[in-house]
Amino acid sequence: MGAHDYGSHLKATVGNPNKASKHYTKQSRFEGSRRQIRGQVLRELGVSSKTAQALRLAIADERLGAVLAELVQEGLIRQNGSRYSL
Repeated sequence: MGAHDYGSHLKATVGNPNKASKHYTKQSRFEGSRRQIRGQVLRELGVSSKTAQALRLAIADERLGAVLAELVQEGLIRQNGSRYSL
C-alpha cells in the first residue's frame, strides 16, 4: 500500500481526531480575509518596492494600512518613508 493509499485509508477509517479536541476550530475563509491582503502585499513587494499609494491602488481594502503596520512590526517588510519593500 503506497503512502497515498495509506493516507486515504486512514482518512476513511479514522477521520480527523483533531476535531474531537475542545480547541479545534475550522480555519476561516481565505477569500476576503486579512491573510489574503497580507499575501497580496507580499506578492506586490516581491516584484518591487512600492509606495503606500501604489499599494492602495493595487489592493483596494480599508484594512491595508493596519496590515502594512503589522507586517512591518513582524519584520516581514520594511518601511522607508512612504515606500515599502521586502
